Amino acid sequence: MNNPQQFYKKRLAEETDKVHILSQKSHWFILIEISCFIVLLLSVVLAFWTSMISLWTVVGLLSICIWGLTTKIDVRNERTIKACQAVCDVYQHEMEYHKGDFHAFQSYKDYTDSHHEYSYDLDIFGPDMLFSRLNRTVTTGGSDQLAYWFQHLSRDDERQKAVSELSQKEEFVTVFKSQKYTDNNIVNTDKVQHAIDNLFHLSIPSFLVSKPMFYFAWLAIIGFILFVILSLFHIVSGTAALWWGVLQFFAVFFLCSKIIRSIGNVIGNLKEDLIGYIQLISLVEHANFEVNRNNEIKQKLDGAMLSFSQLDSYLKGLDSRNNIFGLVIMNVLFLNDFFLVRKFNRWQKENQATMSQWIKATSTMDAYVSLATMVYNHPETVWPKIIGGNKIVYKAKGLYHPFLGEHAVRNDFEIKDHNYYIITGANMAGKSTFLRALGINYVMAMVGLPVFAEQYEVSCFNLFSSMRTQDDLNRGISYFNAELLRLKQLIHSCKLSQLPTLIILDEILKGTNSVDKLNGSHLFLEAISKMNVSGVIATHDLELSKMSVEQPDVFHNYCFEIQLDSSITYSYKVTPGVARNQNATYLLKKILKENQP
Repeated sequence: MNNPQQFYKKRLAEETDKVHILSQKSHWFILIEISCFIVLLLSVVLAFWTSMISLWTVVGLLSICIWGLTTKIDVRNERTIKACQAVCDVYQHEMEYHKGDFHAFQSYKDYTDSHHEYSYDLDIFGPDMLFSRLNRTVTTGGSDQLAYWFQHLSRDDERQKAVSELSQKEEFVTVFKSQKYTDNNIVNTDKVQHAIDNLFHLSIPSFLVSKPMFYFAWLAIIGFILFVILSLFHIVSGTAALWWGVLQFFAVFFLCSKIIRSIGNVIGNLKEDLIGYIQLISLVEHANFEVNRNNEIKQKLDGAMLSFSQLDSYLKGLDSRNNIFGLVIMNVLFLNDFFLVRKFNRWQKENQATMSQWIKATSTMDAYVSLATMVYNHPETVWPKIIGGNKIVYKAKGLYHPFLGEHAVRNDFEIKDHNYYIITGANMAGKSTFLRALGINYVMAMVGLPVFAEQYEVSCFNLFSSMRTQDDLNRGISYFNAELLRLKQLIHSCKLSQLPTLIILDEILKGTNSVDKLNGSHLFLEAISKMNVSGVIATHDLELSKMSVEQPDVFHNYCFEIQLDSSITYSYKVTPGVARNQNATYLLKKILKENQP
């Protein structure tokens, strides 16, 4: 079994050393660049003050060449430093994860939904919950895709295989995650998608992209350059060449400026997001996969690199218009705006059908990387066995809640189709945590993750829970009314589902008196047992356990027992039977005794 913490510590040290070495190189590059500049100045001065003009001219040109080459290498070195530092950030945050610090993985938005069938009850969304612990997405689309899988469970064996393969490609996964820290920002998928949709709706006059206009533009360019050359030899008037250039500039500016301004308004602030997509797509394109799903994503991204690079190139073309050289000189000499418009029109036609597919494929891979990181970080987990059929199967050995870590108490439990398990026990004995462990591990299995157990076998079923019902004063909904609405939602979900449903309930009808609560709980369980439903129900009403006497083949009693002595001993083990000991009175007496006047 690998030790992720030790691995991250080792790799962080290696990458930190690499950054240090590269930074030292950068200092040398700066020194060389300064030296070249000084030599260039000296060569200019000495060329004028001495008779060795040729020598100092050569020295000056050589210093310029060395400066240019060094600058190019320095830029590449700085880019490498930035990438290595981003990788260091990844390893640092993964080490913090293993220490219980999840601040670096908080989602860009809150997916919490108190009305969802199970996610609110089962610790899926919210600060320090499951999603915020495993979310490593670098795009908002990847985050949304990952959240969708947790909100809409379905069996996907290929996803599990894809995640398993990626969990073994640590370098690919780390570099992918590091894109978030390269520019310290998550790529905004919605912004990119919205901008691209608007780009495809921009209309360009057909005459600007026609072939005759193309030939006419080149004739104009050649004609102007020819006039300039002829004017140098005084064959034609220089004024004529000047007016040709002025008319050429205003013609292209009049025809193209409005379109270019519209394009710039749409994509002007996409530079960082486009670079992010280019880097992610390039990483996937150069990766080698064996699993079909990962190769399918790679194939779907075929051509994406070129398309996003062309759009980035177009952005750079727009940026070049922000100075007098780019706007005036390039339009006078080469009709730059005209050819930018034609280039954009060609990009529109070639990419309209596939751009959304590329963005979605990148989001899917982004979500897979998060799941793969979870797999790598928890070698103690096991892959679930997911079986077919239209009955509920739930067999777990050594099951525990993922938040409890290696010291958690493991439990064995089996849920059979159309059976109900009434769990009794004292406060803090482990009932609610056990119920959440049943639910959250099933969610993880369906998402494509391994589970926190020694053995785990389940079928596919609908899941519904009711554990954290809350009142809503703004809407005038009392706690008891909120409970009734939740139970109504539960029944509706069970009726609509084409799959059997597993319900996980923690105290039915907590908002009413004990007698009414018992009668209501009894009535509800009798009614729901006639549907295609199985259930696990935690309760303090020991009388509810008598349903196993009435229907012994359907209702079964389990408990979390405690030992009362000079102190309370919690076993956190689920066993058959009904709880005998309670702790509320015991604990209250202890508090009153300790606080006697």
